[in-house]
Amino acid sequence: MWNIVGQVKLPDPENLSGMHPSDCNRATPGKIINDSVFPGTKFMLAKDSMNGYTWLNFKNGDKLFIIDCGCTDFTWVFQFTSNRYSGDTTNMKYWYLKASELLRNAAIGVYPGSIFDIKKSADTLITYSKKYPDSVKLNQEIYFYKGAQPEENDNSDEVAEMQDMTPHFIISRIEQLPAKQYMIEITFSVGL
Repeated sequence: MWNIVGQVKLPDPENLSGMHPSDCNRATPGKIINDSVFPGTKFMLAKDSMNGYTWLNFKNGDKLFIIDCGCTDFTWVFQFTSNRYSGDTTNMKYWYLKASELLRNAAIGVYPGSIFDIKKSADTLITYSKKYPDSVKLNQEIYFYKGAQPEENDNSDEVAEMQDMTPHFIISRIEQLPAKQYMIEITFSVGL
C-alpha cells in the first residue's frame, strides 16, 4: 500500500509551485481513475490545487502513481512500478511492449471521455514501434494523429503548431529499482 501521509514532498513536474489556479488555462486537477473499477485508489489534490496525485495498486502487484498537472497544457505523468518485467533499461523495443501492457491494464479504470485516451496510447505504442522501429527510443514524442506521424526532420511552423495542440505522449523514464522492480514513466501532454 502507498504511504501517502509519509510523503514529504510530492513531485511538481511542471514547476507550478507558487502559482494560483486562476493563472492557468486549465481546470483544477481531478480524479483520473474510477475507484469503483479499482477499489482502494487514493486521490489527493495539492494544497495549492495545482497538482493532483493518484495512487493505485493492481491485483497483480503492479503499482501506478499518477501526477495530473499543467497550466497552459494538460499533463499526466504515469509512473508504473512492477516486478513482473526485467530487462536492459536501454532496450526500448522491449519496454514499449511492456508499457503498452501496463497502459492497457490502467485504461479500464480511466474515466471515459478523459482528455487522453489511454487504451489508444497502448495500441499506438505497438503500431508505432512496428512502423517506426528506428524511432523507438526514450523521450520520443508520439502523437495521436489520425494520419501519419510527421517526419522527424519536418520543422515547419505548421507542423510545430499542430504538434503543440495535438495530444501526445513519451516514455520519459525506465529505471531499475531495488527489490527487482522497474519503474516505467509515461508522460502525456497537450497544449491548451
